[in-house]
Amino acid sequence: RAFLLENHILFPLYSRFQDPPFFVKAMITAQAFYAVPDVVYRYRCCFQDKPTTWPRAKLHDMMRGHLDNLMLSSQEKLCDLHALTVRRFEASNVFDPVMKSLREKDSQTLNLLIQINAAIDTGLLQQAGMSTTDTDCYLLKEFNELLKEYAANDPSQSKKGARFTHLLRGAIQC
Repeated sequence: RAFLLENHILFPLYSRFQDPPFFVKAMITAQAFYAVPDVVYRYRCCFQDKPTTWPRAKLHDMMRGHLDNLMLSSQEKLCDLHALTVRRFEASNVFDPVMKSLREKDSQTLNLLIQINAAIDTGLLQQAGMSTTDTDCYLLKEFNELLKEYAANDPSQSKKGARFTHLLRGAIQC
């Protein structure tokens, strides 16, 4: 307890995904720790309610937790954690509720998604062995899906689609 208080390590005030940022901050600050080869903590995802039924505040908190871990892993050059965070964010239990919220035109979800995408360090992903198609920019699965839906809704608008892609890349700074 003293270690946590002295180093100002607190659980973020999130309704979802508050454990991972807390844990990562504690391990980074500790600088050394023992790992037990047995499973001693298991996170059961979505055992009570489906993320697609969560209130937006819960979804946004989960997104903030992923953003925290991306920023911490980038700052500390933790390539495996960085890649794991991206893979977890693109998993269906996150992807589906994010896409549902985007389709409902929730601007806060879009804003958080832009921040999350901007926090991705492709160099760290490559160090972790994660393949990226672009060395300067990683485009989250959610954005790729939006681009596909945009093109499918109006395939005759290829110039507009290219413009949308350009604007999107500008918004996420890549």
